[in-house]
Parts: sequence; structure tokens; C-alpha cells
Amino acid sequence: MQAVTFPKPDKSGILVSLGFSLDGMMLTGGDNNGQVHVWMNNGQQKHWSHLLTSKAHKGDVVSCVWSSSRKKGFHFLTAGHDKDVKFWMFKDGSYGQACNVIATFHTQHTEHISDCVWKDFRGTELLLTAGGDCSVRIHGKTGQGMSDWSCVTVLKEQKGNIVGIDVSISDDNKLSIVSSSFDKTAVIWSCSDDLEALVEGKCKDAEHWSLKTLAGSEVSQHGGDRRVSFCPTDGGLVAVACGKEVHLWEEWEEEKSPGRKWEKTATLQGHEGYINSLSFRDDGVLLASCDHMGGIKIWSRFSGSEREEVWGCIHDVSDKQGTLWSCCFGTARSAAVIVFAGFQGSPVGSDSSSICELQTERIRRNDSKLLDVARGVYEVANLVKAEGNQRYKEGQHERAKEEYFRCLSLFPSEQETANIESDELKEELKGLRATCHLNLAAVSLLLSDFHLAEEHSSLVLLADPTNPKGLYRKGMALLGQDKTEEATKWIMEAAKYMPEGDTQCATALQQIEHTKMYNMFGIGQDGKFAINELCYSSLFSCLEQKDKKVADELLSVLRGIHSGELALTKDGEQPPEVARALDNLDALVGDQARADLLMPLYMDKFSLLDLVQPSAPFGCFTGSFPPNQGCSAFALSHVDLTGADPSVIADAGYMVPPGPKWPKNNGFLRILPLLNFHRVILPQPGDLAVFTCGYVVEKDKIGFTRGQGCHVGVVVEVKSKSDGSSEDAIWIQSKFQRNQDVAYRHRIDHLPPHIFDVAGGGPFVYFFRRKT
Repeated sequence: MQAVTFPKPDKSGILVSLGFSLDGMMLTGGDNNGQVHVWMNNGQQKHWSHLLTSKAHKGDVVSCVWSSSRKKGFHFLTAGHDKDVKFWMFKDGSYGQACNVIATFHTQHTEHISDCVWKDFRGTELLLTAGGDCSVRIHGKTGQGMSDWSCVTVLKEQKGNIVGIDVSISDDNKLSIVSSSFDKTAVIWSCSDDLEALVEGKCKDAEHWSLKTLAGSEVSQHGGDRRVSFCPTDGGLVAVACGKEVHLWEEWEEEKSPGRKWEKTATLQGHEGYINSLSFRDDGVLLASCDHMGGIKIWSRFSGSEREEVWGCIHDVSDKQGTLWSCCFGTARSAAVIVFAGFQGSPVGSDSSSICELQTERIRRNDSKLLDVARGVYEVANLVKAEGNQRYKEGQHERAKEEYFRCLSLFPSEQETANIESDELKEELKGLRATCHLNLAAVSLLLSDFHLAEEHSSLVLLADPTNPKGLYRKGMALLGQDKTEEATKWIMEAAKYMPEGDTQCATALQQIEHTKMYNMFGIGQDGKFAINELCYSSLFSCLEQKDKKVADELLSVLRGIHSGELALTKDGEQPPEVARALDNLDALVGDQARADLLMPLYMDKFSLLDLVQPSAPFGCFTGSFPPNQGCSAFALSHVDLTGADPSVIADAGYMVPPGPKWPKNNGFLRILPLLNFHRVILPQPGDLAVFTCGYVVEKDKIGFTRGQGCHVGVVVEVKSKSDGSSEDAIWIQSKFQRNQDVAYRHRIDHLPPHIFDVAGGGPFVYFFRRKT
């Protein structure tokens, strides 16, 4: 069988009792030091987590029993050798809160308690205790408080300590009790009246009870306190531990004489030690037993008619690592789990479905308990989600993803959810499920698992098509898959439902535009782009005619600058390689300006390579342009500047405006907002394209611009393969030289030579549009 592990609590004693909660999400264990321990099923079936340990009793905690009702929140009881029963409850009915004793009931046993059963059947609560005073005491509720119990009947026919009790309630609301005793007997008590009469104290006399001694089932004086068990699917089947054997008794209708009879139908042998505990699985198909030598056996009823069933051992473990005092099958979500406990101090569990599938159709379904089970599942799922959130905050994203998956694994099926009567709980489950899917989408985005993020955000949108987080995260998942058009659609839809003032969608749409710019045109989010390799080749061929060594050095430095390999020194100065290369270039060309020297050769190379063409008509401007007009004045002449300050327009005619009015660094970029220009990410014809190089950093609403403005042109065409063009390209029109009367139409990655000898990072390009 597959192992199920439970962490060992600190200072745990010998575990002598076990009990599962109604929903199967919690397991309690009592030890011989008077402590109670609680473990939680956190959605990882193979590994439960330890939730708490608390002092409960003086002496052994012989019983841990969970309520089968959740009217006042999930609570359980512990019974101890100190003759008390204590009731525990999680604060506010939530597993995530503190758990404390809310009531103590003094049972009036004169000797220690050995076993305890707590039942709620159709609203009638019963508490049964058995002890060393040879009695079984039945208590009924007398009030709303958990300590409001009163003994209504005392059964005292056996002459020795009672070492195990269990109960069965028939469909006609009548109680049967099986008990075993140190007087070597096992008996079945049956009440002739219903539960209501019993709890009202009307069944104290012997005439209301019939007693059947299970003759031939001799109970040993060696063993634990859970040596009898009714089958949960059949109140007419009971198992009794008799030394090293298990005896099965069945009730049946005798044909020749009236009345029902009990008959021993099977003896299960094979234990080497004295059997301490028995437990049936909820479907009644499996029976577990454990002994004082550490032996474990799982018995199964094989096919056949009801009277001809043959029980046999299908799983046998004898590790002999210490006495096992208790065994217990799970409930609801953990119905297939079987746990054993003893000297090891922590439960040892297995998944019994690996040796025998759980037959859910055999389990007695109590629709009145579906709400209680679902509420418990919700509470645990909420705790697991909270653990995922904590991991998320700590940056442990893989762990967070695991917790969210565990949370989802806990949820009831659609059919189970449909059977829940509480609309409020249905909505809570729906909301928690959606939150978990959204959190999984969020953490998957951080882990770059975009397909998973899309899957879980889509699941949210199936139930809630206008969920803003679902829409947004689906858009971001599509963006991560480079599906920019689809991403834009979903994020724009999300923006309709986002709270006022939320900037996520606006930021995401900018990111989409940045992504498009990079995917189509190779322009990064910071504006950086790659210069066409032919530009380097042309520059090199020009300089090579003067001095090949200088050409090699300058080209190497330029590549380093543009790739980012050469950066400012720690003192903020230019790298020495840059200064040396430029000094060598100045020495090579003498007093003549670099651009004036290089331009004719450079332009000649471009013409031969057919990379730059004479300008095509743009707007109302055709043919040649005024001499002594720089690139900035040329670009602004293509824009409608109606209403702008003429003095500002004049200053904008220079990339570095003259005089002290404007800073030398980025003067042109600072003038543009005064002319009502704003920065955009995706360009369109008529926008300005401003090229920069260097290390100056400015900030606007979109983000940072880098470098000092050194060239500007007008966007004349934007081509995209997605629109059917043969290329992805941005074409601009610009003047390369102030003293020439011609402009050129060129691709954005084909640059004039004066871009290359600016000592700084880059190149970068930014686009500006005038507001109308």
C-alpha cells in the first residue's frame, strides 16, 4: 500500500487513540502523557501536516472522537483516564484559528474511562462512556452547552473492566451497543425503544433492553481499548477481538422460529500478538486489526451471497517495531486511508485503495451531513490557500504553485457541490476556487509558464466572464506567448471592469506595445536597437582609406558602446578606450570636422549599397529643402505647429539649442513637451523619431529615455508583416547634413555617420506625437 506520512510532534508520548473528523480533513491522536495531537490533510494525501499539540488529561487519552454535526463549528472530544470528557472547538469554527477546551463533562464513573462514543443521529445526540467500573453509561443532552449532559441509562451486566464499545443505530431509530470486558465476554445490548425515549430517561429498566452474549468469543485480558467494531454499512455485522483472533458475528432472521439471531460466521486468524484495535472501512469491505507486537492485517470480504461471504487477509505487515495500540480508517475525503499508532509517537498511514478500491456506492450516504463535510473541506482549502499566499509573498513561487494545486485538489466534485443545501457555502466554495485559479495564474506568470496561466485564468472566466483579474491575467499569459493582438483584446476588456485608479491595464498595454516594437522592429523597451551591419561596413570602408588601424580601433570601440560592453567608469567618466579612439580619429582627420570628412565618403557608400534614397514627397513638402536647415528644423517643418510659441519653435530648430536657456544635454527633448508633443511607443506616419546616444537619463510618463538627442526625422511609413507587407520596418525621412539641401528616406536602422562618433551608449530611438 502507498504510505501516508504524519510528522511526529515534539515530546509526543505513546499514541493510544485515533479519530478522524467528519470530513476526513483532520486526524486527532491521544497519547499516554495526556496530550492530544491534531494533523491536517492539506491536500497532499501522502503527507499530512501537524497542526497542534495540547495538554488534555491526566493520564492516557483513551478516545478522540469528532462531532458528526457542525452546528457550532467543528469540535471534537477527548476522554481520559481521569474520568472526564473534554470538548474542543476551533475558534469561529475555522481550522485556521486556535483550538481550546470549551467544556468539561464529569462522567461520574468511579474508575477510569476506557472508551467513548459520540453520536448525532437525526438531531438526537448520544454520548456513551465505558470504564473500569464495569459499566457502560449512556448520556443525553439536557441543554445547548457542550457540558449539558445527563446520564440516562447505566448498563452493568459484565463483571470486568469494559475494554471497548461501539454502537449501531438502525433505520427505525433504535440503538444497539456491543461491549467487551475483562470478564472475557462480549455482549450486544439492544434497546426496544427509539432514541427519543432513551434520551428522555425512559429506558433505564431492564425490560427495555435485550442482552446477547456472543458465546465462544472469549475476550482476552491482554489488549487495548478498541476491541469491538460495528460494520458501518451493516448494523448486523460486528467484529470482536478475542486474543489473537478476530471473530465476526452476523445478525439474521431465522426461518423456523421468530426473531433475529446472532451467529459467529468467521474466525480470522494469523496475528502473533494480542489484538489491540479494530476498524472497518466506511464501505464495509475492509477490516483492519493491529496487535501488541506491531502486527498489521487488512481483511477483505470476498464476493458471494450475503450469508456465504468469506473473509480473508489481503495485507499483512509484521515489522515488530513496537506495540500498535490503535487503528482507524478515515472518513469522507480520507475514507481510503488507514492509520495505525503506538510506540512510535506518530501515526503510520497507508492508502488502502491500492489493494482494494473504495466502493463508494456501499457507503451509507447521509445527505444531512453533506453540508458539514463541505464546510470542513472549505476550511482546510482556505488554510492551504493561505499557505500558498505566504509562499508567494516570500518569493517561493514553485512552493506557492504546489499549495494552490493542493487547494484545488480538495474541492468537492460538481455533483457533491450540487447536493449542498446552503447557497451561502456554495458561493464561498465558488469564490475560493476562483481565487485559487487566479493565484495559480499569477504565480505561473512569474514562473513564465504562460500556458498554465492561460488555462487557469480561462477557468475563472468560464464561470465569471467579466472577472477583471481573470481577463487581465489571461491577457498577460497571451502576451507571454507573443500573441500580442489577442493579449490586447483581453486586457482592454479587463480595463472596463478594473477599479477606478488601477493602472495595471494601462501598464500592460504599454508593455504590449513595447513587445510589438521589439518583435517587429528590434527596438527594446529602453529604446535601444541594433544598427544595421552594413552601416558599420560602410563606416569602416570610409575610414580604412585613411588609416586601417584607426578604423579597426574605432569600429571595435563603437561596437562595444552599442552592445553595452563599454560603460562609464565608477567615477562616471567615459571609458578610456573611447577617449583614445576618438583622439586617434581627430589626429587622423586634422582640423576638419569628422562629419564633414566622413559624410561624402559615407554617403557614397550608402548610395552604392542602395540603402538611402533621395526623399520622396511627404505632406506638402517636395523636392529640395532650404540650406543651413538642420535635422530638427527639417522635422518640425513637417508638423502642424499651430498655436506654438514662435521663440520655442526657433530654439527647437537645433538638437542642442543655443544660449544658456536650455541645458546642453537633451535640450531638444525638453523643448518637445512645450510644443505639446508627448511620447508614444508604437509610431505612425507623421510622428517624430528622435535618435539619442550617450548616458543622460530622463523620465516621462512612459518610462525612461536614455542618451542625448543627436538626430531627428519624421516617420513616413510603418510596415508590418502582420498587415501583409514583405517586411517589418519603420521608414523615416530626415536631413543628414545642415549644409545640404536634400533629405533622405531611409530605414530606422540605417543611420547617418554622426551617430557613430558620439561617445556614449546607444543608439536609442523614441517617438513623439503632437497632441491636437
